[in-house]
Amino acid sequence: MRPHDKYAQKLNPGGVILFLLLTLMVLVNLMRVQTPFPTGSDALNYYVNLARLIGNENGLVHGFQPHNYSLITALGYLVGNGTPSSLVFSSLGGILSLVVLYRIGRSVLKIGPNTLLLTLVVIYLTPTMVVQSIAELKIDLGLLFMSLTTLLLFLSFIRNPPELYKSRLLMLVLIGISCGWLMGIKLTSLFLVFALLAGLWYVHTGLIGFAAIGFFAFGISFIAGMDQVYEIDVAHLSRPMVLAGCLLAGGIAAGVIFVLQRGKLLTLLRESAIIGFFLVLTFSPWMVKNYLETKKLDPKSILMGDYPGKKLFLTDMLKKMRDAEK
Repeated sequence: MRPHDKYAQKLNPGGVILFLLLTLMVLVNLMRVQTPFPTGSDALNYYVNLARLIGNENGLVHGFQPHNYSLITALGYLVGNGTPSSLVFSSLGGILSLVVLYRIGRSVLKIGPNTLLLTLVVIYLTPTMVVQSIAELKIDLGLLFMSLTTLLLFLSFIRNPPELYKSRLLMLVLIGISCGWLMGIKLTSLFLVFALLAGLWYVHTGLIGFAAIGFFAFGISFIAGMDQVYEIDVAHLSRPMVLAGCLLAGGIAAGVIFVLQRGKLLTLLRESAIIGFFLVLTFSPWMVKNYLETKKLDPKSILMGDYPGKKLFLTDMLKKMRDAEK
């Protein structure tokens, strides 16, 4: 008996109805996005417009932060019928997310197919999924799909026996590439990267390893200037103290691991380095593009790229409003 037959036989009539309902909702949402332009403000003014610019120029455009998923939505203008096809590519991330969630639920969480289908129906009916699927068609559904895929790779990695090193090495490479691709979709995915590394250290060394990578993650973020990307560093005046405290706490935790579990520490450093190397390698084309456009090496310029269009400052806007009132 083939595996998918075994899975199908476990569906009761309620599960079949739930599957048909989920399929119907997906089809309705796909029909809903067959419009000449999106109804969401962000999608209309930024994300779909960016995809259109890529399609019109047949390549990357000047400015904008890294936009991996916009390259996919731009296929609607390159091989499809324009905006409607681009919106379908954007909505596709939500549909693929359901597939990955089903896989995680069945293979990792061991949830029955009927309960799992009910869960997927509820998730797909949440306001966030509905709005992102029919109105604000941006990059978030694609980001969700890639995040879940990376999580599935990570869960498969930590569940494999250590003896299968060749397959584990391949999994580490795939995890690193997936993390780099995520960073190219949205920089906030760095939180997921840190969470995966913390989970990896926790599996091998427990809470002490989780604490070590957690403190190091905060410290590295400050060193790389991640708190300056959105200019939030001006909101706190104790930046050097926080940086030193994070690195010191992480160093102490790593020292404890070195004393108690030296072999595991070396393994963790090697595995973390492999993930980090392929993350940077995958993300590096955007860093090169951003440098060539801005000619700057500060973290904000390297990570975010040049500002698309003229920068608007609040003081300038207020001045123009006062001048217009005179």
